[in-house]
Amino acid sequence: MLLFSPSADRVAELKNLLHIKYKMTDLSPVRCFHGIEIERDRSRWILHIHQQRAVQKLLVTLGCFTNGTIAQVVTNSLSPLSGQHLYDGSGATV
Repeated sequence: MLLFSPSADRVAELKNLLHIKYKMTDLSPVRCFHGIEIERDRSRWILHIHQQRAVQKLLVTLGCFTNGTIAQVVTNSLSPLSGQHLYDGSGATV
């Protein structure tokens, strides 16, 4: 479970309530969650969220990324492994 709030006091209050009801472990501020990397600059109130490692891992899995470079461009000729149609977001089949 991730807790977000601009108020550290509110997060602490909620964590205390959750600890009373559930057996939990505080794992400290999040740095990576489901492949999404989170970087914080607390002094400037900036939150950077990116997926660089997840995208690189996907490209390696697809055989498109080797030695730090993209080996080929992904095109509309993709076919799904499951045999189902792919959609491009507009409702059209790819």
